[in-house]
Amino acid sequence: MILKENQKYFIPIFIVISIIFILILISIDYSKSSFAFVTKINQSNKNISEFIKKGDYNREIIRDYHKAIEWYDKVLDIDQTNVDTLSKKALALSNLYNFTEAFELVNKALDLEPNSVIALSAKGFAIYMRGNISEAIKYYDKALTINANFIWTLDHKGYTLSDQGNYSEAIKYFDKALEINPNDADLLSDKGDALSRQGNYSEAIKYYDKALTVNPNEVVSLIDKGYILSDRGNYSEAIRYFDKALEINPNDAYALIYKGGLLLALGNYADAIKYYNKALKLSPDDYGVFNNIAYDLVRYSYNYSKALELVNKAL
Repeated sequence: MILKENQKYFIPIFIVISIIFILILISIDYSKSSFAFVTKINQSNKNISEFIKKGDYNREIIRDYHKAIEWYDKVLDIDQTNVDTLSKKALALSNLYNFTEAFELVNKALDLEPNSVIALSAKGFAIYMRGNISEAIKYYDKALTINANFIWTLDHKGYTLSDQGNYSEAIKYFDKALEINPNDADLLSDKGDALSRQGNYSEAIKYYDKALTVNPNEVVSLIDKGYILSDRGNYSEAIRYFDKALEINPNDAYALIYKGGLLLALGNYADAIKYYNKALKLSPDDYGVFNNIAYDLVRYSYNYSKALELVNKAL
């Protein structure tokens, strides 16, 4: 009877131990799966952050909008509803005059997040690039109502005001943004641009130099400083800045046309035309490119017929 009693209890104990052992194995496997899942999410987030950073660098600093779009697309392959990236890709597309896709993306971003400051700002920028400045400012103002310290919007409202010739008001927006981030190369460059348009060239150069101290590859500052130097007749120094800009981004249309203008001023018509043609091929929809080349042709070579042809294309 004793043996039977022991056997009676032995079977349930064995089953209990087996169940506990199985549960431990399941728990370990679940922990491994959970760890792998979390690791995968963290890696995706890290990739997204890196891709956005590279996209921003190409869009803001070296103005390679095609390359910026490639990086933003990598983010959208991972997360199609990333509002910031949809908006930033729309910004790059607007710079390429691809308004159909730009508006499609920014409207999608606003559907997902109606009060997104960057999406509102991106829509304002697309509208600005199409030439409707007053409507663009409405979107910038709406964005700034939500976040009065959003640097990108402060910067671009300032730039839009500068385009209207309201330089003193534009500089107020740049200064407010620079109070928040005094080492933003893009901001420093844009304030330099407003000062240059005012005719305050020496002060403008100071801001371009500040921008280049922060980031020596800030293409806009290199080009704009080169333009001032060229306009003052300092051609050898100016060409150094244009060449540096073209080393960073060989396809920057404005670096190409300004170098072309400088070569035309030096009497090198054949090489100037090569630079102009490349710029026109790269930016066939940018009326600013047409107007700048037309101006140079009249100013330096008195080629009025070609200049008129380009102006008519711009119109």
